[in-house]
Parts: sequence; C-alpha cells; structure tokens
Amino acid sequence: MKNDIFNLRRFGKYFVSDARSCAANYGLTMALISFMGLLTYLIYGFTILALDGAWESADDGFRSFVFLLCMCVMIINMPVKCYGKITDRKDGASWLMIPVSTFEKCLSMVVMTVFVVPAITMGTYLLIDMIICRIDPSCGTALFEMVKDLFNLLGNLKVSSEMDLMNYPAVGDFVRQLTSPWLYIDDYAQVSLTFLLGAIFFKSGKTSKTILAVIILSILISIAATPFLMHSIGSSSVSMQMETPEELNNMFNTGIFRHAALIDTISDTLANIVLLTGIFFRVKTLKH
Repeated sequence: MKNDIFNLRRFGKYFVSDARSCAANYGLTMALISFMGLLTYLIYGFTILALDGAWESADDGFRSFVFLLCMCVMIINMPVKCYGKITDRKDGASWLMIPVSTFEKCLSMVVMTVFVVPAITMGTYLLIDMIICRIDPSCGTALFEMVKDLFNLLGNLKVSSEMDLMNYPAVGDFVRQLTSPWLYIDDYAQVSLTFLLGAIFFKSGKTSKTILAVIILSILISIAATPFLMHSIGSSSVSMQMETPEELNNMFNTGIFRHAALIDTISDTLANIVLLTGIFFRVKTLKH
C-alpha cells in the first residue's frame, strides 16, 4: 500500500463493501424502522375503524413519540448489528485481515453510524409521514413541519404572563441558545459514537453494558462538576432571590448562562474526540 493511513480510492472501495455488509446485517431492521410511520398509521386507523366505524389517524403527539422511539432504537441497535461482530473470533479475525488501514475502517464506521444510516432511515420515515399527511387530512401536521413549529414556539416563550423575553435580552439570549437545533447535533453524534464504541468494545451484553457504563460515568461527572457549578453561581454578585424580573435577567447575564451554547459545544466536542480516540485505539489493538 502506497499510503498506509488513507487512500481515497481504497477507502471508497472499502466503504462500499462496508455499506453492503451493514445492509445485509441491518437492512431488514432499517426498512422496518423507516416504514414504522406507515405501519403505525395503518394499525391505528384500522383499529379505530373497527371500534368506531370511522377512519381516524393518530394524533401528533403519538406520532412524534413513535418517531422518537424508532430513532432511539436505530441509534442503539445499529452499531451492534453492523459492527458488533468484529469482537467475535471468526468474523473478527476475517475483518482484521481486510487490507485497509485502521483509520479507514474507523472512518467508515463513523460515517455509516453517524451519517449514512440515520440520514436514510430518518429521511424515509419523514418523507412517508409527509406523504400520508398530504393524502389524509386527519393526519394533522407532518413531523418535519412540527419540528419547525416547535422551535418557533420555544423562541416565543414568556417567563411569566407579564414578561416577554424580548424585553429581557439576557433571558431571551439564553432561550435562543437552547432552542437552536444546531446545538444538539454534537449531542446526537456523541450518543451514536457512544453506542458504536460499546458495540466494538464489549464482547457480550453490548447494549446493556454500554448503558450501564454511561449511567456510572454520568454520575461520576455530575459529582465532580457540581462543586464547580455551585462555586461559579455562588461567587457571582447577582442576587439569587429573583424577586423581580430584573434580577432574573441579571442572573442570566452571568458567564455560565451567557455562554451556555459555547460551553455545551466545547464539552460535547471534547467528549466526541475522546470517543473517536477510543474507537480508533480499540480497532487498532483488537486481537483474537
């Protein structure tokens, strides 16, 4: 190999092979998740038709719940189905013999897990839901449009019936930070990479052990971070009584609230770097 780290042509061939392997192992489940919106629509409609004699679609809340549940199942289950086999002696030994670099294998894993499979699955699900809502008026608002409406609603929140966020810039800025969809992209990547690392790290009980490890790690991080957060808030000169809206606005004008999005982005980026590093060294040191 002329380049032992990365060769675009070699990576392209391997990525296609990796995609075919993932489709063979996860394609049926992926198709089922993608069409779950249609199945939910038909099952719910025919059930109401049998009970009340009239066709009725599931409401927006129920459809949103099913969609989120399906996406969670995909994020948790996909890495195990596509890459969990590399910890097995037979399949893993064959996978290690593929003549591509560790970096290329890891890159293909990450692209498939974080981008390709979720984009196809989520896109198909939302497209089918949109078509259903265009055909059947009882469907209500399409899920894709509901996301935009949700962020518009959050952007117009009021702290109280008398106080509009626009009149209190610091509070309004904090809310706008939290309601930006871009803020949660790295969180999604973090969750996906976590289950990918768990799928290739543990040899058995991959999902349950990953969830247990995340819970334990979250508890430890919370214990370590709590004193720092309490010190940061307590050391500010802002009154924590919040007896008036002005005091509330002043509190949100402190650094920890004013830079909430930046702090979240930096922490998530560092976590993703750690996860990517863990994936790389797990693949590099994997032996059977």
